[in-house]
Amino acid sequence: MIEIEDRPLTDACSSCNQPLDWVWRHRDKRWYAVVRYEEDPDPTVVKLHACPLPGVPRLWRNLQYQPAEVRARGARRARAVLKTITEKRSA
Repeated sequence: MIEIEDRPLTDACSSCNQPLDWVWRHRDKRWYAVVRYEEDPDPTVVKLHACPLPGVPRLWRNLQYQPAEVRARGARRARAVLKTITEKRSA
């Protein structure tokens, strides 16, 4: 019997605002975050997500501080996505 741990609960990246899909790799016994190519209409064409995974510390030199208007725009977008998700679930 194969045991696979639950996939991470992260559905989108907070750094790049891309939706994430998760792929289990049995050889490594871990989940990998993947994103779809926007140029390709085929939903099976994916690439590994490039941003660091949650829980993995980032080095200070890798941090990129964003202006307040960029953070506010990202927060509005995230709230809008969450609102549509909760509306779909309640319908």
